Amino acid sequence: MLIEKGLPYFRRAFLHYREGTVFMQKKIQFSFIKTLDALNAFYQENKEVEWMAFDTEFISERSYIPKLCLVQVATPKGNYILDSILLEHLDGFLELIKNPDIIKITCAGENDYRILFQLYGILPKNVIDLQIAAGFLHYPYPVAFQTLVSKELNIHVNKAMKVSDWSSRPVNESQLAYALKDVLYLNPLWKSLWEKARQLNRIEMIQQECEKLCSKKLYENNHTKEALRYSKFFRLSDEEKIFLLRIYKWRAGEAREKNKPKDKILSDKLVPVVLKNAASGVSALKGDRRMVRYLKKQEYFKIWYDMAVAPVTEEERKWVNSVEKPTRTRPEDEILFDILKVLIKSKSLELGIAPLLLMPAFELKRMKTNRRYFPDVLKQGWRKDLLGETVVNWLNKRGRLSFHLEGLECRIVMESKKGAVKGKG
Repeated sequence: MLIEKGLPYFRRAFLHYREGTVFMQKKIQFSFIKTLDALNAFYQENKEVEWMAFDTEFISERSYIPKLCLVQVATPKGNYILDSILLEHLDGFLELIKNPDIIKITCAGENDYRILFQLYGILPKNVIDLQIAAGFLHYPYPVAFQTLVSKELNIHVNKAMKVSDWSSRPVNESQLAYALKDVLYLNPLWKSLWEKARQLNRIEMIQQECEKLCSKKLYENNHTKEALRYSKFFRLSDEEKIFLLRIYKWRAGEAREKNKPKDKILSDKLVPVVLKNAASGVSALKGDRRMVRYLKKQEYFKIWYDMAVAPVTEEERKWVNSVEKPTRTRPEDEILFDILKVLIKSKSLELGIAPLLLMPAFELKRMKTNRRYFPDVLKQGWRKDLLGETVVNWLNKRGRLSFHLEGLECRIVMESKKGAVKGKG
């Protein structure tokens, strides 16, 4: 069985296997795990390892609950591919994910951890994500895996099979070779990045930032955030905001029950149509030509109408009253945030930390629309330490700016009730 285009350091390789045995290649071997006995052996062999690198192959566009197809693992004990479609469960692997004594190494692992949370309700412990780590070490954030491998290890990785049909069985040899490549380089990459992080005294910062991948909050479905992302949310009445929230909750529940993508239940483009017409009754929904695709599912029309006219609950009223209302953006705010972005970018270049890591764009946007908001990430931790008191004060005060030109120097003064915060350019 020939792998066409194998790993970069061999040109041709044959796979010889029987169930539960090891695939052999010229410079690599890996176990293909398809039975619970093999999975238990994998767990027993690896339950005390120091580190575990892993990646997953999944399909998410066809269903509400993603279909996990393969799990690729590399440890000091060897390399493994777990066939999560054929296996009845992944208990041994999940125990390793939860084990705080084992370092989990991923690259852009947030989606991998999200799938494990959605399917099994577990959270990882003790994680290092190389995409995050690289952002502290003069790489852009997010950086592509193949870029890291090329720059750090001088190896070219072909990602041509990224959208392969991983649910098809049997898995073909090209898919196996591709899947394995995603984990073979993770530990060598981490060794390379770790040394750079040690020299720059960035290890603790990287660990702090990676810790967010262990938070349940990151992976939970949040219908309120979905409603707040609606482009015209703040133009809606309180009753319309509550109805919008009900639509998103209903859509998620229906998608989960039928295991279909949310867009197949009700597309985002049609949410405004339901929002506008549902309270007027079923006939109003039927009469909108954009709703023709739902004429065969007229039970939805009645459900939407009932949601639109149902009394507002105390919990819903409490939620709508708690929503932060955006403050009116002043013309001077545009100048202020342009200056703040320049300060952050300048600090980013000075430190060699990606701007989007140093100050997440969504936090700046929220600060701009709500002058009372100050993000928790600036109140403590590595960002506060690196940006320094002056920059953090500027981000917190957000007062009016005045500019004073003196020869070749420009002094920028931020006015505030408690005094001025000065900067010099």
